Order: sequence, then C-alpha cells, then structure tokens
Amino acid sequence: MHVQKLFFMRYFITTFLLLIGLLAIVVSIVYFFSLGSKFIGFCLLLFGLIIFICSYLIERSAEELNKKDYQKFTREFKQKEQKLKAEIENEKGIIEDISLKTNHRIENAYEIIKNTSPFILSASLVADMNTYIYDKAAKALVEKPHPAIKSAEIIKRLKEVAKTQIFESKQIQYRLETLLGIFPELSTYLDEDEATISLSKYESIEGFQADYDRAKDYLSKEEYEKLAIDERNQLALDRYQNRPKSPWRIGVEYEQYIEYLLQQKGYSTIPIGSQMGINDLGRDIIAKKIENGQHVTYIIQCKNWSRKKRKEIHENVVCQIYGTALEYELSQNGFEKVVPVIVSTVPLSTMAQKFADKLGVKIHVIATGKPPLIKCNINSAGEKIYHLPFDQQYYRTEIKNAGECCVFTVKEATEKGFRRAKKYYGINN
Repeated sequence: MHVQKLFFMRYFITTFLLLIGLLAIVVSIVYFFSLGSKFIGFCLLLFGLIIFICSYLIERSAEELNKKDYQKFTREFKQKEQKLKAEIENEKGIIEDISLKTNHRIENAYEIIKNTSPFILSASLVADMNTYIYDKAAKALVEKPHPAIKSAEIIKRLKEVAKTQIFESKQIQYRLETLLGIFPELSTYLDEDEATISLSKYESIEGFQADYDRAKDYLSKEEYEKLAIDERNQLALDRYQNRPKSPWRIGVEYEQYIEYLLQQKGYSTIPIGSQMGINDLGRDIIAKKIENGQHVTYIIQCKNWSRKKRKEIHENVVCQIYGTALEYELSQNGFEKVVPVIVSTVPLSTMAQKFADKLGVKIHVIATGKPPLIKCNINSAGEKIYHLPFDQQYYRTEIKNAGECCVFTVKEATEKGFRRAKKYYGINN
C-alpha cells in the first residue's frame, strides 16, 4: 500500500510539472508572436524548459530508485530462496531419518510377532528406547565448545549398564504378566512377600488351583476378608453375572435357561453342550421324560442368535440335529423314542422349515431369559453342595436326582441346606 501511494504521488507530480511546463511554453510563444513582449516570452520559455528538465530528472531518479529496489528485492529473494531450500533439505533429512527409524521399529515389531522368543526382542527394543538419553548426553559432551571426552566415555559405559538392567527387568516383567494372564489367580498372592512365599507349599499348579477360591477374582482383598462367606459368595456371583459375556458364555447360559424350563416341566436333563464343548455332536441338552407310559428322549440343539441381525436357522442345522438324534437312537438299540428338537431365539428359513417338517424335527422359538446359575447337588456321600459358575466342578455337575435343583441366590441354596463346594477352581470364561 505504501509503495502504491509513492508511485501515484510521483506520477501526479511529474504530470503536473509537464502540464505547467507545456503551458509556460505555449504562453511564451504567444508573447513572442502576438503581444510583442519578448522578455516575458523568453522568461516563460525558460521557466517551461526548467520545468521540463525537473520533470525529466524526477523521472530518471525514480527509475534509478526502482532499479535499485528491484535489484535489492531480487537479491533478498534469492537469499530467502536459498535459505528456504536449505531448510527444506534439512527437514527432508529429518523426515528421512524418522522414516528410517520408524521402518526399523516396524521391522522389529514384525520380528517380535513372528519370533518364538518375543520377550527378549521386546525387552531389547524397550532398553534401546530408554537409554537413548545417554546417547544424547554423550554427543552433547563431545560437541560442546570444550569437549569432555572422558565424561562422554563414562556416559557410554553407564548406558551399557542401564541397558542391561532394563533388558533383564523387562524380560522378567513380560514373563510374569504372561503367567498372570494364564493363571490370574496368582495375582492375589503377589501383593505381599508373605503371601508370595506361601505359594512354596504347593508342589504343582493343580494343587494350588484346587485350594484357590475363584470368588477372589471378583472381590477386593478387603471384601473377601471382611464379608461373611455367604455375602462374599453372592457378591462374587453378582459381579460374575454383570461382567461382559463371551459368545461361549452367552450360548451356555441360553442352554441353562432352556434346561431350567425343562426341569420346571418335570424333565430330567443332561447339559451335554456345557460339559463336552465342541465335542457335543450338536446335542446341547438331552432331556428325558415318561410320556403315556413310554420313555421319550429329546435331543435338543440350542441357538441363541441375534434377532437384530435378522439371522435365520438354515437347513444344515436341521440336518445336523436329525443326524445326531438318529445316531443316538441307533446307539440305544431302539429301546427309546428319540425326538430331535431345535430351540432357537430366531425362526427358521422357509427351506429349513420344510426340512424340519419332512424329517420330524420339532421347532421351538423361545426368547432368552435369565437362568438360575447356582447348582445344588447331592454327592455320593449324601452331602448337599452348591456350585457357583466359576467353581471347579460346575459344568460337570448334573441336576437329575431327587432333592437337587438350581437356584438364583446363595441364600436360597443355604436355606435348602446346601454348602459351597470345597474345590473352587473353574475355567475362566
């Protein structure tokens, strides 16, 4: 804006002077030839020429200044251009260095994933990162105005000592965390030295697990020590039920709910699905009952599928339950009537329904519900024992004899005369 004002001011002045000079020359010519006053004409002519010369000098001076300004601007521009190029090259070098280090770290990460000894590589990588500060300190000592070479050497030796210690401690940490992931019950014993030392009385992890109360996984140390036994068992059960559920547990609890409904109607049941897992041959529940004087066995497959995803049971499921029911009937030499059943939260597809009708597979669509999770069992010695879902024998325990049942709360179990099983350890589902 300032340069523009100067340009217009110069343009205005030179134009004004040229007009004044031109006017003076015209008037002088008039005086020379018309008015007869040569002196005045000569003065006006001289004045006009002076004005023209001044205008010319101003224009030349302005051009010289413009030229100098342009040269200065060009010189400054080139200097800035060279500086910017140098900065770009420097930034490019920094980016390439970062890229090189990043690629190196990515390679290390892949190596850790593929390697059979990931703890060593991970610990080495962490040790390198944590001792980088020593390299910076040593470099600063060497590059300062009065280099401290001996001090830099000391820093380098300290780096190697620190790196070794970090490497060894990280290996121990990673291995410990992995062990706790496999055996989370050990974490209870690591807070205090006395508790950790107490583990030495066990000869094997099996012996330790048999004595370990899995309720501790759902309670704080203070809660476990201060609450009454029934209170802490109920609180642990409540927290077990409220935590996020795995797909396996969602499926098993649906099976338990269906089993509970069957027991309410007088069926004796065997929870094959929860006992056998993937080896259940498609038989989640075997339910038995005498109907019209005949022993009838229902081979039941349960499907707890989401209605939101608009899933349907397809014909392959119908064929599977029909086949496994037929195999069971043949294994019993035909002494029982065997009925294949699918219990599901979603309907069958049109084709699957046609298969079911043709093969005699019974279909029941039943929404999921909340089953009683405490199993009250009477053992061979006549002891009345209840099992929580995280106890050792929970999924092996069947409710089939008189006096046995499933209940919702610890209070219900104790009021019926049942005590909790002494062996607590169960699978971490």
